[in-house]
Amino acid sequence: MNASCHHFELLHYVWLEGYINNLLDECDRPIVFDSVEEVLAELQDDFDIWAEEIRTGERQCKEKFDTKEFMVRCVETDARCGFMLVNRKLVLVSDCQFQSKQDLERINSTGLF
Repeated sequence: MNASCHHFELLHYVWLEGYINNLLDECDRPIVFDSVEEVLAELQDDFDIWAEEIRTGERQCKEKFDTKEFMVRCVETDARCGFMLVNRKLVLVSDCQFQSKQDLERINSTGLF
């Protein structure tokens, strides 16, 4: 059982709509994660797949996604963080919600908003 009362969405920037949760389950309901780590793992898997598709020629380089197109949002607090790739590993970065370096280090090490 998850002790956290927070839930998180993976948002993707869609032209004319802004950042939205377009991950849907089999009943067309938005997917919500129980932790930031789950969001990071989901998006990391996607970036790894896209990189492999570019490497093998299944996807053209111009079809790659940018980390700036994605963000994680806490459903209960509306706190948001963006992503950045560091040595091909996703980490959270500040999007005006977190001002100090200590906040970013805490978020990246614990996943807590």
